[in-house]
Amino acid sequence: MRRVGDPVHRPATAAAPALHRLLRHLRREAFECPEPLGSDERDTEKPTCVRGDVHGRSRPLRSGARLVSAAVLLRRLRDTGAAFATGARGPVAAAAPVAAEVTCHGDAAPYNRAVRKRS
Repeated sequence: MRRVGDPVHRPATAAAPALHRLLRHLRREAFECPEPLGSDERDTEKPTCVRGDVHGRSRPLRSGARLVSAAVLLRRLRDTGAAFATGARGPVAAAAPVAAEVTCHGDAAPYNRAVRKRS
């Protein structure tokens, strides 16, 4: 994965089409997330970046306010994503039939979020 200007260039996986549909759904619902810009001839996908500072593995959430903010964001992502139907099961099929499926982030860690100071 590498950043070239605004978009990130990373190898596309089999999950990319479903992920791009989910990102478009989230954006239509006013959830700030990367915008999928498609793929190139080398099967490299190019999502945009979310503005903010990204903290590495060594910088955990250090304040109660940031922890609460992260929890609220994850809950909002879950609620907004719950209304999304991929038409496919995404990258991993469920082990058994379920009443409802929700696509989740799966790696909500400090290195996978952008932090901005409120103005």
